[in-house]
Amino acid sequence: SFLTIIQGSKCADMLQQHAEEYSPFAELKTDMTYEDYVVRVRSSADWGGQLEIQALSLALERPLVVYSATSPPITMGEHFAENAGNNAIHLSYHRHYYALGEHYNKVVPKVVTEE
Repeated sequence: SFLTIIQGSKCADMLQQHAEEYSPFAELKTDMTYEDYVVRVRSSADWGGQLEIQALSLALERPLVVYSATSPPITMGEHFAENAGNNAIHLSYHRHYYALGEHYNKVVPKVVTEE
C-alpha cells in the first residue's frame, strides 16, 4: 500500500541517517551490505522488526506500542509520548501469522456506536 511505501521510506531514511547506531543490529542476508539492506527496507513491503519499528518511531516522532499474546506491551519511542499526546501507533505482533510467519498489523480502536 501507499502507506507502507511512505513508512518504509521514512524508516529507511532514519536507518541511513543513523547507520552507526543501527547497522550492528541489522539482520543482513548473505552477501548483503548495510546499504543493500536500507534499499530493501525502502523498496519492499517485507521489512519490519524491532530495529525498523524503533527507526520508524524516530522518523515519525511518535511512540509505537507493540502488543503480543506472549508478552506485555512494548513501547518504542516512549520519549515522544508527551509531544504526541494520545497519538501513539498501536501494532499487534503475530509470531505465526498463517503462511506469512512473523508479522505486524496496525491496531485500530474499536468504535462503539449507540443504537
